Amino acid sequence: MFNEENSVENFIRDLLKNIGWRFVPRSELNRAESDILVEENLVNALVRLNPLVAENPNRADEIIYKLRAILISVRGLGL
Repeated sequence: MFNEENSVENFIRDLLKNIGWRFVPRSELNRAESDILVEENLVNALVRLNPLVAENPNRADEIIYKLRAILISVRGLGL
């Protein structure tokens, strides 16, 4: 029987793994099931990828605040 997990999710996961992404099972993520963002990982990525954030890591908090606002604003849209 086809479902979203075996027809889309696993396919995309495997494609991303093939280009170097690392899959982390949800049981190993440092977040509640209802959380959308894995903030610790997000902060680390922002610092690693953005020189202005690396210069002042507090800027990551500003970015996360804005991302949360976006996520809250689209909550009723089924995202």
